[in-house]
Amino acid sequence: MLLKTLIAEDSCVATAAITGFNIDKKSIDARGKTVKINLALQAFINEPFQIRNKEIFDFKNVSRSNKRILIIGAGPAG
Repeated sequence: MLLKTLIAEDSCVATAAITGFNIDKKSIDARGKTVKINLALQAFINEPFQIRNKEIFDFKNVSRSNKRILIIGAGPAG
């Protein structure tokens, strides 16, 4: 697996020493000509791999709400 090989190279250990990993965060940076995929990982090296339980969000449908929201600004948040 490519990610396992990259973790081993970055950590200066053998690929067999990587028992597993969890992806904490992922994003894509497409601002330049070369698109980059950014990952934040939790790697397990020479220790038992522990699967992390993912949180499941329950987003409520607010499309018919009586309240109004006004977003002011020009950036990632609005």
